[in-house]
Amino acid sequence: MKKILHFNLLSLFFLVGFCFNALAQREVVIEGYPLTGDITKYVDAITKALAADAPNRVTDPNVVYVLKRGQIYPNATTIKNTFKLRMKASSGTGALPAIIQWANSQGKYSSHLEAQADVYFENIQFEQAQADGSIKVRSIQMNANKIRGVFKGCVFYQDGGGAICPWADSTKVYVYDCFAHSIGRKGENNTNGRFVDTRMTNYCDTVIIQNCTADHLNGAFFRGGTAITGYLKIDHCTTFNNRDAAINAFRPKKAIITNNLFINSQLLGSVPSMNDPLDTNPDHYHNVTIDFDTIRNKSDIIIRNNNVANTKEVKDMWSKYDTIYEPLRVDPLAMRMLGADSVKAAFSEVVTFKSICAAPLTYIEAIIKNRTLTVYPNQLCLGGAAGG
Repeated sequence: MKKILHFNLLSLFFLVGFCFNALAQREVVIEGYPLTGDITKYVDAITKALAADAPNRVTDPNVVYVLKRGQIYPNATTIKNTFKLRMKASSGTGALPAIIQWANSQGKYSSHLEAQADVYFENIQFEQAQADGSIKVRSIQMNANKIRGVFKGCVFYQDGGGAICPWADSTKVYVYDCFAHSIGRKGENNTNGRFVDTRMTNYCDTVIIQNCTADHLNGAFFRGGTAITGYLKIDHCTTFNNRDAAINAFRPKKAIITNNLFINSQLLGSVPSMNDPLDTNPDHYHNVTIDFDTIRNKSDIIIRNNNVANTKEVKDMWSKYDTIYEPLRVDPLAMRMLGADSVKAAFSEVVTFKSICAAPLTYIEAIIKNRTLTVYPNQLCLGGAAGG
């Protein structure tokens, strides 16, 4: 009996060990520019490392690629993964590894990622500023149907279009604990400068944005465009000092928008005189911070405890112009659908931040006074300096 028990224990030990080895995740550390020496030696270090590891992925696809904290990864070639790509920062407390723009041999710049399969990024910084002073558009694109993108603890610094763009059908995107900063092109008056943008799809399966912060956006915090979003959740997010950063939910099947903080989110205000004269829908008369196009049933939306407020200096600026009104907090259609619960949807309580760039009021007033200019004062927060 003792021999049988001993044999069974040994068998269990080997079985557990086998399962552990089978499930163990392989790590590949990618060396970046350590802020000393020749940076050109590290151009496309990520692309080269992924290519070099391709034979290993055939037999052991359970791999995570590790970028070193405090190092820079100049990127001249778009990453187009056809395999499940998992990438994270090394452990520790140093600066996040930064993937930056770098010109190729023809002097051209490329987006950082055009995903063809699932991706997972954790504690990675993506930068879109080019050496020629321009800003590259759409840092992260998800370009294959039915893929999943997870972004956790990432930083998106400058982007001329949309920082995260799920632009294929039936995609799922999960954004947690991320930070988007100065999204848009310097001195431009347009909506190119969005955090999460699904507008080029017909149907986006899932979008969850939770515990994220975005500031100095030119365009929407979330833009659904013409896409139907199966499940949209925006929760415990903060955004401030933006040109016009609404939640443009459009036509979600299910939407949960709760516990968010929007301070000076739509600095252009609401200007009914600029409305399309062909749009006679009274719900579209004013700009709206939490905006919908279609809501099918009351049970399809949960909107609760959102703080949507504007500071005194912004209101004082608007008061100088008789054409400008404060935007509505929540879409009139949504308020009607919520019924008695509409009183819980949003409130206004000004919150004062410390150590942030100011609202770019010089830029906003320049637009108000003349919307035909091609260049306006700087509206972005660059290098710690406030915009105009």
